[in-house]
Amino acid sequence: MGKKTINKNTRLGLIVVLALMLAGSTGLTVWWYQQPLEKVKEVLVYTCQQQIQVDYQVFIDPNNFFAEQIIGPGQAYITSLTQDIETTLNYSFSGDAPSDISGQYQVEAVLTGYILKEKPGSQTMEREKVRVWTRAWELLPPTPFFAHDRKLEVKQPVPVDVRSYAFFAEQVARELKFSADVVELAVTYNVQAEALTPRGEVEEPIKAVMLIPLKGASFMVEGMLTDKKEKSITQSETEIVAGVKTARRGFAVAAGVLALLLLLVIFKTTAEIVSPEERIL
Repeated sequence: MGKKTINKNTRLGLIVVLALMLAGSTGLTVWWYQQPLEKVKEVLVYTCQQQIQVDYQVFIDPNNFFAEQIIGPGQAYITSLTQDIETTLNYSFSGDAPSDISGQYQVEAVLTGYILKEKPGSQTMEREKVRVWTRAWELLPPTPFFAHDRKLEVKQPVPVDVRSYAFFAEQVARELKFSADVVELAVTYNVQAEALTPRGEVEEPIKAVMLIPLKGASFMVEGMLTDKKEKSITQSETEIVAGVKTARRGFAVAAGVLALLLLLVIFKTTAEIVSPEERIL
């Protein structure tokens, strides 16, 4: 089978165009073959939430001045009239699937005396607290809990005898002849919980702190009385990257077809030879 004769410029143009298209499709084919067919992603398989909140009421001794016996939160209270503070630890755990929920909660009171001194390098005479003495009491020993469920709730009353702590601070000042600039009572409610699931284990401590300044004849309840935490378990999963296989196949076929066409034009065609007479015409 003989070669087909075509115009020289046409033949050259075809070769150039096909060569450029072949180079482009080959480059894209190589690029797509370098792209991964699969990718690993983290999938959420379990989520849980913990919440702690401390509620309180202040009980007042009967007296000749005021009729109230219980005062709610958010006020100032006279220390000498205070019988005690009835606090309640409220803790809840909730997950999106049943699990083995276990752990323990405990409550500790720490009374601390501080002196105030000027903060080093402060330009505004700012003062900082320096601890001088501290004393701790266990208000509630470690108490375990367990449940196999999606949810768990704990409601635990914890009385706080504020007046006895104020009396202790007065004794320290009187007998040691040292009066702290600041005396603070910190009541810490600690909860340590874990959830065991078929997909893994979640463990996250959470706590609330009631802070009561005891210097002076009155006090207010401060601190971080509520907190919330969320924890998740993730799992690695492999998924197919969409379009990579199709692109590989498509560009490879295109490169093959273009290579074949280029070879056909090069080896199966020849440039038309123009005679001098035709060139003159």
